[in-house]
Amino acid sequence: MDNFTKQNLPIFREELQAFFKEFGAKHGITLKANTMRFEQYSVRFTVEARINGQKTRDERGEDHALELRMETNNLQFEGKNGEKLTGYSYNAQKYPFIYTKNGKQYKCGHEYARLLFGKGEKDTNTPSTKSNDVSDETVYIAELKAGC
Repeated sequence: MDNFTKQNLPIFREELQAFFKEFGAKHGITLKANTMRFEQYSVRFTVEARINGQKTRDERGEDHALELRMETNNLQFEGKNGEKLTGYSYNAQKYPFIYTKNGKQYKCGHEYARLLFGKGEKDTNTPSTKSNDVSDETVYIAELKAGC
């Protein structure tokens, strides 16, 4: 191959995918060449590698994030006063837990989530829940507005 052209790039991609398939089978992964950009003497592309049988965070969805956080924080779905834990947002550092109460949606932080949805077992990783610690959290519980 002397240079890259629109005509020989599909052939290059097919051979590359064949190599990726063989290499991936040997190591238990799936490799995929994504969008290719080329110039006369060079080609650039990204490679996506995935372990066979595993899902990405996007594929697992928010349910997995919530289940994982519930397990690590020793929480249950139903709260003590009729609240229901409905989601967890990785992007929200201060108030990542989302719950509903009386048809309205609220968000809260880890401390308040443990207070509302804790299983009641004493956990050494759980911070203190004295009234002074929770009062600041309670003040800042924010009602989610439509579209947020």
